[in-house]
Amino acid sequence: MDKFNKNQNPTSKGVCNMEHYLDMARDGKNNVWRYILGIFIILTVFYGYGIIVPESVDTWGPLVNYLIQDFSYILYFLAVVLVIKIIHKRSFKSLITPKKSLHWKLMGIGFTIYFVLMFLFSLLPQYLADPSSLSLNPNLWGFLIFLPFLLIIVPIQTTSEELFFRGYLLQATGFLSRNFILLAILNGILFMLPHLANPEVAQAPLTAIIDWVVFGFVMAYLTLKSGTLEMAIAAHASNNLFITVISNYQGSVFSTPSLLVTSTSEATTAADGDLVFLLISILTTILIPVLYYLLMFKIPQIKKYRDMS
Repeated sequence: MDKFNKNQNPTSKGVCNMEHYLDMARDGKNNVWRYILGIFIILTVFYGYGIIVPESVDTWGPLVNYLIQDFSYILYFLAVVLVIKIIHKRSFKSLITPKKSLHWKLMGIGFTIYFVLMFLFSLLPQYLADPSSLSLNPNLWGFLIFLPFLLIIVPIQTTSEELFFRGYLLQATGFLSRNFILLAILNGILFMLPHLANPEVAQAPLTAIIDWVVFGFVMAYLTLKSGTLEMAIAAHASNNLFITVISNYQGSVFSTPSLLVTSTSEATTAADGDLVFLLISILTTILIPVLYYLLMFKIPQIKKYRDMS
């Protein structure tokens, strides 16, 4: 079969948001070869750049190295856009929402909620357990130089990943099944796979893998449930900006200065063999995205913005 069934579960009046979101893929051309080619192009552009560009050149300095390395995410973003528009012949917005325009206020609310959750259930417990593990960055000037670039590039990086995983791949797998639990599980696994090359795996593989699978699952489920990618985009940007701007740690995949310097991380401590801390770390890893999902759907004021057309 060389083409997905365009008549499977057509969108009709009264169907759930999940159907609206997945059905946006039907606005374009959906031959199987187009998805194979699209995935190949996107991954080749992203990983090909990483192969061509040297990992680090000391003479350029940390900021230039960071900009050169993370330029790959700008190419990643552009590759997704071009694949959707040229190969699939549909609008870029169809990866995000079926509504007329993006809900920037909803995204701002989602960003803020996830940021607060990161503080309450990640940074604060670490400080209460060991205040000496956190300190103000002694090189504040270096951090301030990085800051404007982090505020621009990190959201591009996270949005690119959301467009590819919770947008392109989630809608593609929607042609194969409409079981949103199955789709979310598959998406969580797919999201985890490229992250296995991150340094966190060497420190505490179990915690890291659970983190990526759970985050990918919850963001996919949230996207299907709401019928829009906006809340996942907001959460992912908030998560990564919290790490890069507020509290980074040694061994993190983000080699950038942050406001606070931490001498350890949940992953590192878990790797030391503390079973209790490992369990707490895993629970925290699960708790933050799950609480985010619950808050975004249970607070009436947020529901009002979410349901706006």
